[in-house]
Amino acid sequence: MRKTSRAAIAANVRAELARRRVAAGHLGAEMGLSPAAMSRRLNGDVEFTVGELQTIAGRLGVPLDLLLAEKATA
Repeated sequence: MRKTSRAAIAANVRAELARRRVAAGHLGAEMGLSPAAMSRRLNGDVEFTVGELQTIAGRLGVPLDLLLAEKATA
């Protein structure tokens, strides 16, 4: 099984946040993350945990594998 890059996952999360017009800071606060911690994840500097990705997928109403795809869908 191929591992999806941290940058690709971050790009997928950013894309879905934009599509659903959800503010990253608001979602981060809901998850108990500081703005800086959320920013580091969205920039690909820090990996999202599986639990964080599950929370994001649930909040955005998307399947988890959409966030884990190597290439974001248009």
